Amino acid sequence: MAIGSFNPAIFSPAWFSKQGLLPEGEADDAQVEAILPQAAKFRLDWLEVAVLPNRLSMSTTQPQNVRFLRDLITGTFQLLRHTPVSAFGINRDAHFKIEDADRIKEIGDALVPKGPFQEIMNEPKTLTVRLQGSRLDEHQGQHVITIEPSGLVTPGIYIGTNEHFDSADHEGVDGADWMVQLIEEEWDNCLMRAEDAWHVVLSVR
Repeated sequence: MAIGSFNPAIFSPAWFSKQGLLPEGEADDAQVEAILPQAAKFRLDWLEVAVLPNRLSMSTTQPQNVRFLRDLITGTFQLLRHTPVSAFGINRDAHFKIEDADRIKEIGDALVPKGPFQEIMNEPKTLTVRLQGSRLDEHQGQHVITIEPSGLVTPGIYIGTNEHFDSADHEGVDGADWMVQLIEEEWDNCLMRAEDAWHVVLSVR
């Protein structure tokens, strides 16, 4: 997810294909919802692209294509390097099936102790836990982790991570160059930190 100033109308499957970012056959098979000055959105079997004038998202639900996604994002903004980008995030979402429903309750109780609430409600349950902290590296931005019951697998747990980067510590770097640089440097680190978050949540007692 990137925040900036975008021209949605150019983000068509045909444009990506013409620039050599997507194979022609894939572009021809895209499911296009809109390619307009106000919004663009299309899907491939492995990719979703959604663009508004101030927001852009490229995502995949296929883990085997995460590296292709990274290359598509960096390739796009190497071409559109003068596009103003003020912030971006590398997000990773995961759903874990937990066979034992009591284990889900145990995790929820460990993350949010229920003692303080038992006098004001019966059988309190943890629905959503959201943590935000400053980054451990030298970059400006936040690290956000969200934990809640999964909407895809039952019983299960969803863990979402968002590593947010701000342009404030890249003054003097025009357009999107700073984002491309950080994605190339930090992509794998963000994926590994997401896996660290999974381990922390799933092993909590």
